[in-house]
Amino acid sequence: LNLPASVGFTLLYSKMVNNMSNANVFYTILASFTAFFGLFAALVYPNLGVLHPVGTATMLAAKLPSAFGPLIAMFKYWTFAAFYTAAQLWGSVVVSLLFWGFANEICSVSEAKRWY
Repeated sequence: LNLPASVGFTLLYSKMVNNMSNANVFYTILASFTAFFGLFAALVYPNLGVLHPVGTATMLAAKLPSAFGPLIAMFKYWTFAAFYTAAQLWGSVVVSLLFWGFANEICSVSEAKRWY
């Protein structure tokens, strides 16, 4: 899921940059990630038993070839797959892209040479 999510985020980010100010892009993305992780902790994780389609996944595993095992596991534990994907995007998007974009926006070239 990481590659499709990264491509999708890149498309979304490019649209946001074209339509919003840099500060709004920064805060919108930061708020989105914060909301996702907060909702995951407050609502999704406590209700894993209800949200994971274990019965359906077990039935699919019995009927489909074993090559579908990884896809069935992602379907069965979709909440963890979504969390892992968001965590991977957090590392590459917020820490590198947003932070350094923000740092480059608020620092002049002479300050950048001094600080980093």
